[in-house]
Amino acid sequence: MFLPTLLLSLYALCCKAQLRTHKCVHHHLHIELPNENTRSVQLYGNEAEPKEMKETTDEQAPLKSTSRRRLTKSNIRIHTEFSSALAASTAPLDVNIRAWTEQAVTYWQSALKVEPVSTLSFSLTCKSLIDGPWDDGSTATQCVEYVATEQCNAGETIPSAWLKGGRKCTSCYASSPSSCTGCTDIAAGAGLANKDYAILVTAENTATCQASTSTLGYASPCKYDQFDRPILGHINYCPLAMATASSNIAVAAGKHELAHALGFTSGTFAYFRDPTTSPLAPRTTRDAAGTPPSSAKVCADGNTRTVVTPNINTLIGPMTVRDFPHAYKISTPNVVKAAKEHFNCATQDGMELENQPTSAAASCWGSHWEQRALHTELMTPVTDESSVVSTFTLGFFEDTGWYEADYTKAEPLPWGKNKGCNFLSDSCNTGTKSSPTMMLQNEGYFCNEAYVSGAQSTATMTGCSHNGNFKSYCSLSTYSAALPSAFQHFLNNKNGGALAELDYCPIYAGFSNGDCSDTTHQSANNINYYGDLYGSTSKCLRGTMIHTGYTLPSKELSTCAAVVCSADKSSATLTLKDSSGGSQAVTCLAAEKGTGKTLTNFLGQVLCPDLEVYCPTTTTTFVSWYKNQTIVPGTSGSPTGSPNGDPTTPPSTAPAPSSSKDDGLGKENLPAKGDAVMASVSFVIMYCSILAVWVVGMV
Repeated sequence: MFLPTLLLSLYALCCKAQLRTHKCVHHHLHIELPNENTRSVQLYGNEAEPKEMKETTDEQAPLKSTSRRRLTKSNIRIHTEFSSALAASTAPLDVNIRAWTEQAVTYWQSALKVEPVSTLSFSLTCKSLIDGPWDDGSTATQCVEYVATEQCNAGETIPSAWLKGGRKCTSCYASSPSSCTGCTDIAAGAGLANKDYAILVTAENTATCQASTSTLGYASPCKYDQFDRPILGHINYCPLAMATASSNIAVAAGKHELAHALGFTSGTFAYFRDPTTSPLAPRTTRDAAGTPPSSAKVCADGNTRTVVTPNINTLIGPMTVRDFPHAYKISTPNVVKAAKEHFNCATQDGMELENQPTSAAASCWGSHWEQRALHTELMTPVTDESSVVSTFTLGFFEDTGWYEADYTKAEPLPWGKNKGCNFLSDSCNTGTKSSPTMMLQNEGYFCNEAYVSGAQSTATMTGCSHNGNFKSYCSLSTYSAALPSAFQHFLNNKNGGALAELDYCPIYAGFSNGDCSDTTHQSANNINYYGDLYGSTSKCLRGTMIHTGYTLPSKELSTCAAVVCSADKSSATLTLKDSSGGSQAVTCLAAEKGTGKTLTNFLGQVLCPDLEVYCPTTTTTFVSWYKNQTIVPGTSGSPTGSPNGDPTTPPSTAPAPSSSKDDGLGKENLPAKGDAVMASVSFVIMYCSILAVWVVGMV
């Protein structure tokens, strides 16, 4: 969704001093893309030497490809190289950063497979060279001088032991490369044996980190193999922000950033390969030098730029989606298949990318999934403790042609599950601006009443989050200026949700003390009159339940209860605490969604939850689109598609939230009325930035 130029100030109103959300800022990073200086030919399997890069003679496929057999893929082997300062430190934060990083590495090593590299190594970068053609017809180049220090994206130094050898010469005759004189041979390093990828990890308070104290970190790839697969990347964690992050969000941020470094970034889309071809042919047509074409595109920010453009079999857009005229979608086979199956929408043609505008010329479309469409997916721009790696992200990686995904590692994604095509195409307000009807309000999605505590509170001001993890409040806020026209959902055009990435749609966002799994929220005497029971199996439930002896509530309220699902997921036992501290339980069947149930020692009823959400199947049934595909000789992709959609330019400035007086909410840690603020449980900004106070990222 469109994020205004002026960033909203979202602060954590948390009863604990912990950052519970990571917001990635990816587009402003300087990211080296595949080219002659960043590609390093690798030996795969038992090859004695890499095959030469040969230009194809196919007129419809002007690209370079490597002629080699297809090899069986194995789990990717990632080498983690911590900076000397980070590796040697015994400070608790640095120890934790190393542990969190290794958890992220372990996950991706289990989820992705690649063709194994014999010994990973990186080519020297030539600063000046003598170019052919030579009199003998050779087109070889001869390096005159290499760069003094090999770096990853002009940042972290690449260890010399990882570098290939080289030869530099001071002068040459025109006859042939063998005529060169004043030559010096540079010895190769040992490389990284039995590794397929390396990540450089630092924890430095860089200018990017200092630009926002809520920036957790940023990452990007910097070196690629002959098939454009990223083989080296860099992550920098921002130490001040990491020091205040919960362990769960720190691990999520590490997984998110490592995914960017593995290739989940807008700049790599045009370099994807087709897994159904051998050798791996580019999805996007290349010229003789192996460079994808450029074209003029109306970008997410409404500006027209000439950018390297993926084929329509990879990316489609711009197009109008929910009144936003510059949307883009990933249109690769597994991503399309995942979208159709997840949303139960047979006509879905791809998955939206976040359309946060940027001034960076290299970023015309997003490097994340659209938050409004895939909220709580790990690779949306704002991730939190509920974020998961779904079939969308694993499918994306397999569609690159570089990886094979293990879909048993996919995690259930409740957001939008089986909600149909309208969930993606319609506004969150399906009524009128004057008489709103919020989509799926009774299921914890969108809402339209700003929270007011005390007697003025209504049933729809609070609720349960869509995944049942949190007691929640409606995040409707009032801004100081009108929202962008595509995101004006209400009669008051200054009203909207606290997150621009959610198209300014107000959602039920978790209270900072509303996490039902956090036992520290249990009352001191372990009892409260709504029967709250916090614990590892607890979820948020709606109803009018209250201990006997108290007045029956006039509206539905939220409570936390232990939820234990049957083995076949057909039923669940809900347990609350009665006034004596005893447990009272009731059973709900899958078919009883929304049915009221009574409990002993309670007045009112508890409503049975949606067991598809509360008792999800933990194993995925997703089958890769490529499973039964035949491998065919390499051919290029279809011609690049022409843009469609309304090129109307959105406003270049964003409204700032209006100021207001303190609501006096005190210990409840709730958002102040009128401010675009969300409690830290669900959204607390963590900029996974790559270069600015902009936040999005291949984070």
